[in-house]
Amino acid sequence: MKRRGGATAVDAAIARIGRLEKELIYTGTTVPFRTISVRSRIEGQLLSLNRDIGDRVSKGHVIGLIDDTLLKTALNQAEAELAALNSEVARANSRVGNALTEVEKATLELQQARLDAQRQEKLLSEGAIARAVAEQTRTAAQTAAQAVKAAEKQVQTEQQAVIAAKGRVVAQQAVVAQAKERRSYAKLTSPITGVVLERIIEPGNLVQPGNEIIKIGDFSRVKIEVQISELELGKLEIGQIVEVVLDAFPNQKYIGTLKRISPAANTTAR
Repeated sequence: MKRRGGATAVDAAIARIGRLEKELIYTGTTVPFRTISVRSRIEGQLLSLNRDIGDRVSKGHVIGLIDDTLLKTALNQAEAELAALNSEVARANSRVGNALTEVEKATLELQQARLDAQRQEKLLSEGAIARAVAEQTRTAAQTAAQAVKAAEKQVQTEQQAVIAAKGRVVAQQAVVAQAKERRSYAKLTSPITGVVLERIIEPGNLVQPGNEIIKIGDFSRVKIEVQISELELGKLEIGQIVEVVLDAFPNQKYIGTLKRISPAANTTAR
């Protein structure tokens, strides 16, 4: 605008090199850093859930119970079978002890029979006894030697029976451990520290293995999910620093980092 009889007023500025960029503003949704579904690992009636939507839970905290009556019965049966097998091992060990005693007895009898045979041979060489008597003592010594071998073989047989019985005990111990573990599944525990997002199944319902019962969100960190037009993807890159403003705290700004870009567009919204 030109003043009368004077100079024209202008705005002056120092020129500088730079890029003219329009600020990108998008609306997103705040979601937990991760969401965990607590699922049933056994079949049974859901007896209780002691946490509701919005409640905080700690890692390992028991949040619900499933009826474990059948699992308890199975565990009792497995433990009873284990006790019976342990008794079998004890009896087998006792038989080994008896067989070893028989070996000792047969060994003593063999020693005595050999001494008798030696004496009879000496008497026979001196002509003091008949040959038939000496042969009888030799036969008795041979019989005693066979008895020792038979007793030793019986020891081996009983020892093998002990090994087999112990093997059955080990196998049954695994069954008991498995039964205990399955019974522990009746207690629903939180795998993370977080907040209950949703209750899918209410107490009183029958649950099957794999049924989702409750959802828990980990809010130790949060994510912002934003729908971006595929036409604007070229303006974004992984690692880019972004500024976040939450509706709940409009006067406070947070700094975040672009971590992921989906490789596929939403088929409906593009």
